[in-house]
Amino acid sequence: PHHDFGNTGSINQRFSTLLIYLKVPQNGGGTSFPKAFEGQGIEVKPSAGDAVLFYNMLPDGNGDDFSLHSGMPVYDGVKYVCNLWTWDPKRT
Repeated sequence: PHHDFGNTGSINQRFSTLLIYLKVPQNGGGTSFPKAFEGQGIEVKPSAGDAVLFYNMLPDGNGDDFSLHSGMPVYDGVKYVCNLWTWDPKRT
């Protein structure tokens, strides 16, 4: 799992992430958010053409730890996603 915000102290941060699912596998390949829902976690399993939007930063400029995410293993087929990141214009 990883965050899309950095912890280097740089003011240039990815404000939000849009994951567009171009091709999804027959089995596996979801995206897990293990800290979402107060640590209960969630796994998103979208269809081809769907997208998931999540915010990486809190309104105060700190990283949102609940945005921790991971691509899950693909067991059958292939997975193609496109990442679109929005950079916070107030911090560049």
